[in-house]
Amino acid sequence: MTQSTSNTALFINMLTAPSTVFPVLKERPRIVFPLLLLILTSCLMLICFYMTVDYAWMVDQMVAAQGEEMSGEEREQMRSAMTAMPQWVMAVISVLGAAIGLTAILAVMAAYLLLINKLMDRQSLGFSSWLSLVCWTSIPGIFTSLASLVNILLAHNGQLSVENINPISFNNLLFHFEMQDPLFGPLNSLDPSYIWSTVLMIMGFSHWTGRGLGQSALIVLAPVIIIYGSWIAIALS
Repeated sequence: MTQSTSNTALFINMLTAPSTVFPVLKERPRIVFPLLLLILTSCLMLICFYMTVDYAWMVDQMVAAQGEEMSGEEREQMRSAMTAMPQWVMAVISVLGAAIGLTAILAVMAAYLLLINKLMDRQSLGFSSWLSLVCWTSIPGIFTSLASLVNILLAHNGQLSVENINPISFNNLLFHFEMQDPLFGPLNSLDPSYIWSTVLMIMGFSHWTGRGLGQSALIVLAPVIIIYGSWIAIALS
C-alpha cells in the first residue's frame, strides 16, 4: 500500500469508521496530509472569496459594522484606509492568517492533550502523536470550507459579507442573530463540522488513553467550555 493510498484510506475511515484509524495513528503518527488538507481547503475558500467579492461593498459593510460609534469623518478615514489597501493584499493577509492561525490552534490543542495525558498517566506519547490525532480528527472541518466555497460561488454580485461566508454555522442555520447581538459571534463560529470533529477527538483520546468517554469528553471539552463560556459571558455583560 502506498503512502498516498494509505492516507486516502485513513481519510475515508476517519469519516466512516474512526475506531479503525486510532490504532494506526497511535503506532504511526501522520501530520502533513491532514494538516495540508485543512489548510488548502480553507485557503482555497478565502482566495475564491476575495476573487469574487464586491470589494467596495465589502469595505462599506466593514466600516458600517466597526464604525457605529465613530463620527462621519472617522468613518470616512477608515473607509479610505481600507480602500487604499489593494484587494489582493487583503487576500494574502487573510490566507496567511488562516494558515498560521489554524496551525497554531491545532498545535495548542495537541500540547494541551499531551500535558493532560502526562499529568494523568505519564505515557510516552509525544507531541507529534497528539498533533497527528488533533489534525486527523479535525478533518470534518473541510466540509465547512467546502460549504463556504459553494456559498461564495452562489453569492449574488459578489455581495457576501465575511460573517455570512459559512452557511452551516449554527447562527445561519438556526438562530439568525444580527451582528450586534451578543450571541452572534459564538454561534457564528460553531457548526456541525466542529461538533463532529470534537466527537472524533473525544473518541480518539478515549481510545489512546483507555479513559472512559465521559472523562475523555470532560478533558477535550474543558478548553472549549472555558473559551466559549468566557466569550458569551463577556458579550452578555
